[in-house]
Amino acid sequence: MNPSSLPVARPAWKPAGKAAGLALACLGLLMAGTLRVGAMPDDVGRSRAQRGPETGLRASAPMTTPTLAPTVTVTPTVTVTPTVTVTPTVTVTPTVTVTPTVTVTPTVTVTPTVTVTPTVTVTPTVTVTPTVTVTPTATATVTVTVTPTATITPTATITPTATGLEPTPTRTPLPPEISLPFGANMYLYNHDDVGTGIQVQNLDRTRPARFEATLYDTTGASILDIGKDAAPGGAPNIYLPSHRFLDGLLPGLYALRVRGDRPLGAIVRTDWGRTKGSAIYSYVTPGETVVVPGFVNRPGDRSSLVSIQNSGDQPAEVSAELFSGQSDPRRLAQLGPYTLAPGAALRLHANLESALQGLGAFEGWLRINATGAPVAVQTFVQTERLEQSVKPVYGYEGMPLESAASELLVPLFRSGQRVFVDSDRADTSLYLVNPGDEAVEVGIRYFGTLNTEAAPACRGGVFQHQPVRLAPLGSAVVQQRQGGGHDIPLDCFGSMVIETGGPDQKVLAMVLDQTNTDALLSAYDAVPAGAPGVEVALPLYRREHFDLTTGIQVMNAGDAPARIEIAFASTDAATDRSTPLLGCTSCVQTVAPRESYTWWPPLVNVIRPGTFGSAVVTSDQPVVALVIDYPMRRQVDPAAYLGITTR
Repeated sequence: MNPSSLPVARPAWKPAGKAAGLALACLGLLMAGTLRVGAMPDDVGRSRAQRGPETGLRASAPMTTPTLAPTVTVTPTVTVTPTVTVTPTVTVTPTVTVTPTVTVTPTVTVTPTVTVTPTVTVTPTVTVTPTVTVTPTATATVTVTVTPTATITPTATITPTATGLEPTPTRTPLPPEISLPFGANMYLYNHDDVGTGIQVQNLDRTRPARFEATLYDTTGASILDIGKDAAPGGAPNIYLPSHRFLDGLLPGLYALRVRGDRPLGAIVRTDWGRTKGSAIYSYVTPGETVVVPGFVNRPGDRSSLVSIQNSGDQPAEVSAELFSGQSDPRRLAQLGPYTLAPGAALRLHANLESALQGLGAFEGWLRINATGAPVAVQTFVQTERLEQSVKPVYGYEGMPLESAASELLVPLFRSGQRVFVDSDRADTSLYLVNPGDEAVEVGIRYFGTLNTEAAPACRGGVFQHQPVRLAPLGSAVVQQRQGGGHDIPLDCFGSMVIETGGPDQKVLAMVLDQTNTDALLSAYDAVPAGAPGVEVALPLYRREHFDLTTGIQVMNAGDAPARIEIAFASTDAATDRSTPLLGCTSCVQTVAPRESYTWWPPLVNVIRPGTFGSAVVTSDQPVVALVIDYPMRRQVDPAAYLGITTR
């Protein structure tokens, strides 16, 4: 066990002793910035500031998002000089003057990767919402309303659990080309505006990279090429709404392919301007059969939006099957086939597809099949409740069937964890899927943190969930909240290990992080035990940058104590240059097997307020890293992403 000296990530205004709770609880990534990293035009004539996401360790506070009113015009003084680039987290430098009307809403943090040239001055009506940090570059304000997301209902049957499984090696080298199925340029959907930022990281720490991002429309036509240079380990940002002014990019939804001369990784953040939702998805692994857990349609509550992109060089024929899951799984519907040109993406709306209209409310999982070329899949789920001031959104990646494993790792579980104030509680829920033809027995173990912010009964403890049985093609929602069928004490968080009854029994899972039931939401995929590596890239971290702070939780996935080190670099907002932060006194930690350690930037001596940048985690044991970026005042949705394994 590794005693952690860092308290659980908490908002800065939280009384001392609770200010640094497991930062991962609310790591929502916020995008912000007028034409730099996060401002979002409301529609063709105006822009709106975006707000940031919430982190997984602590619930993030919803933040108001300024809107770029139509009056936001690039006036003579607002000159977008191509030479000055403001990276996402880069604040708009003097040349970019945001007049009073421009409000930088903390929830929209501009993540460094979104480069908006500072010389572009956004007139007052342009609100630079700092949280528009295209979190890691993806600030797509998902105007695409991913309607209410699947609710985490404890439908999972808990049956005897299995232990002691061999890790399934699933990690593969990252190629110098990546597919990103969803990007929004101030897309107007359901009376909301959506904007996306993409942070592309050079995963080579010794050589610079040159990459080009190509935007495609639904026909596969190439719409725009955006070229960037990245220093070794650097992560430039592409904020799509800024290219409306720089290149005349029309409002709409796009798919992207990023090609480079070095291995690349990316995270994509999308923000909904009016409803304050935000979500991040990370590097998407393509496959010919892809699984989407938690595909849901609950009118007036939440619904899913799935984006499917042809990541190959030949046309692909794509179809999708919806399964009811639960204890008596059935195939409810089939969608398609559809033909996708290379680079093109199609989008399936759970609440709009004609083939699903007769089903009423449903919650299940989706199996996507492709022939001719592999596809990359990404999902958003958005809340539709009118009474909520913040309508939370969560996003995650579709999982290729080959990534199913007999052991899965989750760096953060929460059970009644205190966040913000004592009355605010955070929990997680696990969406399990058995994609095979045989029943599967699942056991779940919880490893309590040693962090002193957790309840004494939690610290260092090992807890069990009742066994879960998944029928063939079945699914289940397993809750970590109090009363969810486990012995976890109240106010507890830590890491989770999911094991089946044998190496031939393989499952997939998505983790939903919730504050106050579903007032704030974020999500990420569980990691196959064979996937962790000894080096993990983190495209974005920050400390009080546009009122956003990230928590970084690193789990030791090995069988021996791990010596884990994190190296931070700060990004210059005006030049995109990275500078290593030397002299860190807490950046090397020893972590016991299956335990996690949290780095909270306000407690790292070399990270000053207002800093943002990238980081690299190295270890002598395989590790998994989770990053949650969240606002400090709980006014916007949090966002989370998994670090990118490089070796």
